[in-house]
Amino acid sequence: MDPFQMVVVIVLIGTGAGLIKFYIKHRENFSEKDSQVDAKVLLAKIDEQYKTIQALEKRIQNLETVITSNEYNLNQKFKEL
Repeated sequence: MDPFQMVVVIVLIGTGAGLIKFYIKHRENFSEKDSQVDAKVLLAKIDEQYKTIQALEKRIQNLETVITSNEYNLNQKFKEL
């Protein structure tokens, strides 16, 4: 191997090592930012699902009120006749 090739190899090794070091150091920062964004998205989804559950509970209460009313039972008896 001549001296020129050795210099090129040494530069490539140094550059590669620098890139790997940079990647490892900044990988943690990128994952923190991603997790913060993921947390915001999850909180928004949880809030949306909570509102949906509340709306469904209201609908169920209305249905229970209708079905347990005396008028509903009377209408059912008329339909059976």
